[in-house]
Amino acid sequence: MKKKIFGIFVCMLVIVSAIPAVESFEKSKINSTMSSTPLINMAANSTEKQKLFASDGVTGDMFDDSVSRDGEPSAGGVLMASDYASNGIGTASDPYVNCLYNAFNSMNLTSMGEIYFSKAFYRETHGITNDVNIGKPRHLALRGAGFWDSVILLGPNMNEPLITIKNHTSLYMQGIEVDGRKAQNPSYTGPMIYLHSSYDVAIHDCCLEDSHGSGIQIGSIDGSSFAWSTDIINCPVEYFDGNAITITSSKNCIIDSVTLALNHGYNIDMTGVGSSYPIATVTNSALACSYQDSIRLGTYASIIITNCILSDDSKAYKAVLFDCPSLTLRNIIISNNVFQAKYGLYFNSAKINNKVTIEGNDFSSCTYACNFPIKVHRGLVVNNLELNPIGKYSNPFYYYGSGLYYIEPNSGQSSPLKNKMYIQEVAPARIISTGGTNVSIKIYDGRGNLISDFGSTCDVRLAVGQVINFGNFVTTPTVSVYFE
Repeated sequence: MKKKIFGIFVCMLVIVSAIPAVESFEKSKINSTMSSTPLINMAANSTEKQKLFASDGVTGDMFDDSVSRDGEPSAGGVLMASDYASNGIGTASDPYVNCLYNAFNSMNLTSMGEIYFSKAFYRETHGITNDVNIGKPRHLALRGAGFWDSVILLGPNMNEPLITIKNHTSLYMQGIEVDGRKAQNPSYTGPMIYLHSSYDVAIHDCCLEDSHGSGIQIGSIDGSSFAWSTDIINCPVEYFDGNAITITSSKNCIIDSVTLALNHGYNIDMTGVGSSYPIATVTNSALACSYQDSIRLGTYASIIITNCILSDDSKAYKAVLFDCPSLTLRNIIISNNVFQAKYGLYFNSAKINNKVTIEGNDFSSCTYACNFPIKVHRGLVVNNLELNPIGKYSNPFYYYGSGLYYIEPNSGQSSPLKNKMYIQEVAPARIISTGGTNVSIKIYDGRGNLISDFGSTCDVRLAVGQVINFGNFVTTPTVSVYFE
C-alpha cells in the first residue's frame, strides 16, 4: 500500500512540474517574416525560422506528427527529423526526434497527421496528399473552428485536388470552408477532394464552393479503385462548374443533410465507369438543379434517396435521370421525397429498369411526374402523389426468361400465354378478362396456394406478389390491366 501511495505521489509531481513547461511553450513566439494580412500565400512566403528542442529530451521522445494553425502562426511536429545527430538527441537506429517548424508548404504527409487551424490560409498550387504504402492505413485529420471561421482559399495557380486520399488511408475533415473563388485556373477541371482506395472518410460540417472543377470525387476517375465508408454530413457543396459529387466506385457512401445547389454539372453523378459499382445513400438533403439534371444514375448504380427535396426553379431539368442503356440498375429506392422539377423521374432508355422501388413520393409540383410510359421490372411503384395510379398498359405480359412470367408496366405482350403462371409486379392492378374459349382463371398466393377460381371471366384486383393463370385456353381471352 505504501508503495502505491508513493507511486501516485510521484506521478502527481511529474504532472505539476510539466505545467510550467507547457505554459512557457505557449507564451513563446516563433520568429516569422509573414505578412500581418490574414490571407497568406503560405506556399510561397513561409520559411522555417527556428527549431525548438526540449532541454531534457532523450532518445525516443516524440512531440507529434501534426501541424497546428491559428491565423498566421503555425507549429508542427515532424517525425523522422534529420537533426538528431547534430543536436545530440536520438541515434541513427532510433531517429524519432521532432522539431517545431514554421512552414506550411508541401503538406505531403506519409504517416498519421492532424492539421488544426482557424481564420484563413491561402493555398496557391499544391494540394494536401496523404500518400502511403498499400497495407499501411494512416489517418489525416483537418479540423477547423467551423466554416466561415476556418477558410481555405485556393489560389489562381491551383492545378491539382486540394486533398487527395488514397492507398488505404482515412480522412476526417470538420468545420472548414474551402473557397475556390480565386482559383480561376480553367485548365484544372478536376475535383477539389479526391478519394480513391480510401477507407473511413468523414467530411462533416464543411462548406465547399466555387471552382472550375468539381467538388468531391468518390472512387478513382477510371473506376478501378473503390472508396470505402465515406460520410458527407451537413455540408453545402455549391457553385462548381463541374459536378458537386461524382461517384464512380464506392461502398457505403452516406450523404446526409447536405445542400447541393447552383452547380453547372450534376449534383450527384453515379453513371460509373466500365463495370464499377457506385453505391450511395442520400437522406435529409436539399438538391437544387440549376444548370443540369440533379441526380444521374447509370450502369450498375445502387442508391437510396429518402426524405429529400429535389427542386428546379426553372422547371427545365430532371430531378432523377435513369441513364442506363440496359437492364443493369439494381436496388434503387426512392421514397418519401418532394420533387419540384420539370420531370421528377426520367427514363432515358426504352430498356427496362431492374429492382427499382419508388414509394411515398410527392410529384405534385413537377410539370411531369415521369416521362411515361414508366418501365420497371421486379420493382415497386406505389403511393406516389401524381405518379400513381400508373394507369392502363397495352403490353403488360412480360416473359423474363428462365420460366418466369410477369404482369408489370413494361414492354411485353398484349395478351397472356396459355397455362402460364403470371406474377403481379411493381404495383397492384385491376385485371379484367372476357371472351376466349376454354378459359379457366385461377389466382394463387406467392407460395402457390389457390386463392380464387373465377372460371372463364374475371374483374379482380391483383396484389403485388400474387399469381394468375388463365388456363389451357383454345382462343385467347381479351385482358385489360390497369395499374394502381
